[in-house]
Amino acid sequence: MQPVIIIHHHEIVLKGNNRKWFEQQLMKNVRTVLGELVPHSAITGGYGRFVIQLQNESKSELIIERLKYVFGL
Repeated sequence: MQPVIIIHHHEIVLKGNNRKWFEQQLMKNVRTVLGELVPHSAITGGYGRFVIQLQNESKSELIIERLKYVFGL
């Protein structure tokens, strides 16, 4: 079983058809913050959560520390 980090982002509850755009922007911000720690293909999800598939559990603390600085999480 592969270790994962699940990110919930319920604050992006919006009226209209702009939720997808905000989730895409949040995904872009997460990928930017994680940079070289996690390949872009290892971050998936949408509609309320993202899943980060970890290749190496030893980096999990650093990943969590960086995610603290992403607005909206």
